[in-house]
Amino acid sequence: MREWSRLARYVKPYWKLLAFAISFGGVVALLWGGALLLTYPVIKVFLEGEHLGSYIQNEIETSSKKLEESRNELHQLLHRHGMALEPEVGPAAISLQASHPSTVKTLPLSATREQARLQKEIDTWARRLYLMTWLNQRVVPWLPDDPFRLLLGLMGILVAATFLKGAATVIQDLYVGKVAELTVMDLRKDLYRHLLKSDPLEVAATGTPRYMATFMNDTQQLTQGLMLAGGEVIREPLKAITCLSAALMINFRLTFVLLLFVPIAGTMFYLLSRRLKRAMHRTLDAMSRIYQQLEETFSLSRIVIAFGTQRDHRARFRRENRAYFRKALQIVRIDALSSPVAENLGMMAVMAVLIPAGYLVLEGQTFIGPIQFTETPMNFTDLSVLYTLMAGTLDPIRKFSRYVTRIRQTGTAAERIFKALDQQPSIIPPANPVPLPRHAEAIRFEGITFTYPQAEGENRRPVLVNLDLTIHAGEAVAIVGTNGSGKSTLVNLLPRFADPEKGRILIDGIDLRDVKPRDLRDQIAIVSQETMLFDDTIAGNIRNGASTEQESPTREAIESAAARSSVLEFANKLPDGLETGLGSGGRELSGGQRQRIALARAMLRNPSILILDEPTSAIDAHSEQAIQKALAEFTKGRTTLLITHAMSPSLLSFISRIVVLDQGRLIADGQHHELLATCPIYQRLFHSETLQAAA
Repeated sequence: MREWSRLARYVKPYWKLLAFAISFGGVVALLWGGALLLTYPVIKVFLEGEHLGSYIQNEIETSSKKLEESRNELHQLLHRHGMALEPEVGPAAISLQASHPSTVKTLPLSATREQARLQKEIDTWARRLYLMTWLNQRVVPWLPDDPFRLLLGLMGILVAATFLKGAATVIQDLYVGKVAELTVMDLRKDLYRHLLKSDPLEVAATGTPRYMATFMNDTQQLTQGLMLAGGEVIREPLKAITCLSAALMINFRLTFVLLLFVPIAGTMFYLLSRRLKRAMHRTLDAMSRIYQQLEETFSLSRIVIAFGTQRDHRARFRRENRAYFRKALQIVRIDALSSPVAENLGMMAVMAVLIPAGYLVLEGQTFIGPIQFTETPMNFTDLSVLYTLMAGTLDPIRKFSRYVTRIRQTGTAAERIFKALDQQPSIIPPANPVPLPRHAEAIRFEGITFTYPQAEGENRRPVLVNLDLTIHAGEAVAIVGTNGSGKSTLVNLLPRFADPEKGRILIDGIDLRDVKPRDLRDQIAIVSQETMLFDDTIAGNIRNGASTEQESPTREAIESAAARSSVLEFANKLPDGLETGLGSGGRELSGGQRQRIALARAMLRNPSILILDEPTSAIDAHSEQAIQKALAEFTKGRTTLLITHAMSPSLLSFISRIVVLDQGRLIADGQHHELLATCPIYQRLFHSETLQAAA
């Protein structure tokens, strides 16, 4: 229930719309009950052939007669015990005198019981007399004398009630749908905002498929569930309550028998819902794995086709699909059980009411054993109306049972959404942040040890081990090493994509943990090996490089960054120049063109620290030459960290120092010619790159 209480906070801003919608649910329930109560006059006119006016007049006479008989019996009872009543005293006065404490004390217990019974009869016949008199004066004059015309009139009222009920249902569903969409829209915004605050390592560990399943599948189920909860889940119980209320007015003792089955039904639905919740969690997890399989297949489609591994991928997808089928089938089984269980319980409850009622009608009795069920004998019309109201109660309950599964699915989806919202990032801004001036002195890595988060049962070794490194402002430092040596991990700690387990990182003597992450990242620009561009224009992608402290960059600034990074070289050949749309990921451009746009984005930021992660490893020679020329100029006066697994002669043009990592440890630090003479690992990396270039 916790997820529903949290969900209510998102619904709260729209409570007026929801209340308006629910009011129409009440209208539907009243029209439903009113339409069923028309059974009474229809039976009188159509089956018994009795005019309603005559029936009401007979009821007035009968009620008056019964009222007088009950008053006389009460008078005689009190008279026998020496308590005479005033001749003209009315039922209200009788009731007051009979309930006076001194009167009760003078009567024997048996006489008191008889007095209470007679008083109930007086009250019953008095209410009936009042109702029939009101109908005779206010309704009967408007009724046609011809029975057929009267029947047509009743049918017309039924049709009008049905039409109004349908209109009220449409209005309720429209407004509930609006509330549901607005609520889920707010949830999506919070989810997206939370994702943008998450750490890159956390996002990578969770995986895109899980986020997509939450954003798409869970929120869609939540929308449908909220529409159901504000529509049918409210409307159907109101319809059942309306029918029960009418049945209670006809005979509350018989109707009370029906209410005895409510705890039984509640227990059954509780047990089913518990099983359903477990099945839902397993099904949603299986759906996430299907998302993962689809993402992997589509993103690597060229590899799949080139190597002819379609059969393997089909087999994996078939396994995941079957796993989802088996788990989804558990939900189908539970859903299939809920409706028959509700219908059978409802039918048993209705029979528990109608069998005693049938006995009372057919035998003309008011008692069954020692229990009195009616004040007056019931007739066939009373039984028919009671049966109609019981059926009117059973139908909404049967429908409601089908919604139990979907409501539980909604709760499970909400639980997963709030679990994602509750996932706290590992990078927490300091409570009292320290200002970070523009970097001008040195970056220090002191005793850095870092291990990636591990799943239960895993035993990962540290990626970085007790690493010390100092980089002075304005230096261009190349960090080289074989794959898995910890190069990328080291520079990922600088923008605080993660924090080290041990040690600390200082910029100009200030610990990064004491600085706002936004202030830190405003001073850093990154050009990575895998350049991803947004679905925007070239200028729009460059504009994304502006820091949060900068005002919106001018057109001149964007064009200047594009010129310095050689973007204009190819952009001017496009029909719309810098306003050319790139599409998703900029896949219509070559790798070198995308990399130049990424470099222009970094240049626009004007960072004090520049991180280059294999910026020229997967581009053509012409683009590599253009980028390296731009970097040689742009890195002047900035602290630059270049990550590469192999140092090439072209990179040495702007590199002032080289650091060699191996298995998370710093094993060499110095100039190119020094390392070439003293570091075997660096020798292999440099010579392998030289041989590849010569080839």
